[in-house]
Amino acid sequence: MGQGESFVQPDLNQTGQNSLRGCLEQGVEQATGGAAASAVLSRVRERLYLLQTAKSAQPTGKYKQALEQEAEAQASLRELENRRAALEEDLAALDQARRSLREQEDPDRKAQDEAELLALRQQRDALRIADAEEQAARAALATVTQTLNSIRDEQERRRERQAAHRRLEREAAEMQHDLQALTQRTAQARRRYEASRTRREQAEQRQQAARQVLLTVSRRAAVLQQQGALEREKQILERAEAACTRLEQARAALAACGLMRLLSAGCGKPCGRWTPHRRL
Repeated sequence: MGQGESFVQPDLNQTGQNSLRGCLEQGVEQATGGAAASAVLSRVRERLYLLQTAKSAQPTGKYKQALEQEAEAQASLRELENRRAALEEDLAALDQARRSLREQEDPDRKAQDEAELLALRQQRDALRIADAEEQAARAALATVTQTLNSIRDEQERRRERQAAHRRLEREAAEMQHDLQALTQRTAQARRRYEASRTRREQAEQRQQAARQVLLTVSRRAAVLQQQGALEREKQILERAEAACTRLEQARAALAACGLMRLLSAGCGKPCGRWTPHRRL
């Protein structure tokens, strides 16, 4: 903002005016309350409408006259500034002509003018040097200010990084604790798994041994069953052989009895009675 511009009213569009009006209304309403704020806003609007229109927010009344007078004054000021510049140029040209005339008329005056001109030039050079030094000092101050702000920002970022580092360290410690607990649970689960696998292998071994024993017992039972069947068949065979033997004996006895009957009938003597063997 240039010098004197802070006293000039800024040009606001409709959006800016609405925003400013809304902020004022909200601030007054919060500060004074609903009814009082409405009354204040009503009076403000009444006085505002004396200065600008309600719909288009265009200047009116005294405000419009003041703006027109300001525009006229600015135009007059620009004209006067142009006239002053022209007069300054004319005065500079007249001064140059006078110096030239004096230099031509008075050698001492010429030397004095040259000395004054040299002094003015030296003063100008000193002012330029001082202005350059001031610019350099301002630049250095701006650099120092920027550096200070950068240092403050860096310190703030460093504090944030330290806080984040401490937070990460706490989270890492918690994660390490959780990892240790998980490792312990994993080791316990692994030991339980190993014990379970050992018990399963032992059970499988016992099951395999039981299967071998059952297979052996089944084989022995089959052999014993076969032996029992052979023994029963042997007994049946022995009984059949004994029956055959008794049958042969009975046949022989019958044959002998028939022969004796025939002999008895021929000799007139009865033969003895034959009694067959009782079947065992």
